Amino acid sequence: MRKFRLLNAEEIECRVAQIKPNGLQLLLYKTARVDAALLDEVYPDQWQCDFKALDGKMYGGIGIKIGNEWLWRWDCGSESNMEAEKGEASDAFKRAGFKWGIGTELYSSPFIWVPAENCSIKEGKCFDRFKVASIGYDAQEKICALDIDNVTKHCSAFHLGATKSNVNTLRTQVIELAKLKGLEEQMRKANYNGRTFDELDADALAELKRGLAKR
Repeated sequence: MRKFRLLNAEEIECRVAQIKPNGLQLLLYKTARVDAALLDEVYPDQWQCDFKALDGKMYGGIGIKIGNEWLWRWDCGSESNMEAEKGEASDAFKRAGFKWGIGTELYSSPFIWVPAENCSIKEGKCFDRFKVASIGYDAQEKICALDIDNVTKHCSAFHLGATKSNVNTLRTQVIELAKLKGLEEQMRKANYNGRTFDELDADALAELKRGLAKR
């Protein structure tokens, strides 16, 4: 059973993984600040963290008090390009957060490729800032929709699927069309291969809309 909610768009950061003449690859990640915020949200006053150096590696642990018992999960971190020790501790903390299930949906991230026309690449470098504008998850809590903006160039950098706002718009359109056809009640009560109308994704809603339009 999931203990922590899925990450919102504003809680996810982007960083450049590799740059080529024709574009660049982005990776999604969370910050230690986000882990702490979600721990406070779900287990206020019931969690703590600790750090230990073992065999030259920094290990971070997150302990959560469940009932009368403190349960711990640990992982080791890797150095960052900034302050080595501080970065390693932060990375260890974030990895321990993954062990508790915080942000594990990021593991389902698609390959994010930003073509050269959507970013500024000069001499093999890019200093553009990217942000996750919106994100959507499927029934298995995997990323199925993603919009990333290039804040520096004021343009869209990457698009995948239909985000929640787009799905809601499409759902509203289907409902209005069903009302015109006198089929709203029937449509809402129908079973769609084990899913209710409210559980349909963008592809299923688009197919339903096409079917209604033909009736």
